[in-house]
Amino acid sequence: MLITDVPAGFTLNTKATGNSGTSLQTPAVASVAPKSKCADLSATSFITMTGVTGVAFAQSDYTDKANNEISQEVDAYRAGTSTDVMTRMRKVLAQCAKFSLKAAGVTATEQVKTSEIRGLGQDAVKAVVTAPQFYGGTTLVIVRVGNNVVSAFYNDTTGSYDDGHLLDIVGKLVANVQTAS
Repeated sequence: MLITDVPAGFTLNTKATGNSGTSLQTPAVASVAPKSKCADLSATSFITMTGVTGVAFAQSDYTDKANNEISQEVDAYRAGTSTDVMTRMRKVLAQCAKFSLKAAGVTATEQVKTSEIRGLGQDAVKAVVTAPQFYGGTTLVIVRVGNNVVSAFYNDTTGSYDDGHLLDIVGKLVANVQTAS
């Protein structure tokens, strides 16, 4: 279901690509990640910040020469759990609306602005993470498709920040999940 048609210049990062294989994982529910973990919003598998483990997942990660990054993930959950994941993800985004991040010797004030996305899956949210101390930013898109949650991010490190291709990728990913369901 994952998308391989990414923008030119991006190549697969095999170290950040994987799946749960043919075995189902044991589902679990833990606490939502605390505010001290807000930096994980720019990490592959940021969806784990919800504290909910699904029964299966697949993820891939692409980078370019400037270290820009595109990550995508599909998580399958027990019936009814995907709505909890979306509620918890919104809680994470709200508590991380403003947080400090230390990177490359710079302490930045990250700000998260969220917006709803209409017409994509049954529930969708977009979050844009930026800081005046850094070029570019990170865009996150989280979409519920039945018992699945699609999550993706684009991290721009060069300041050319154009996240439009991320919505295209997520749209294709959502269509793949809908077709497979």
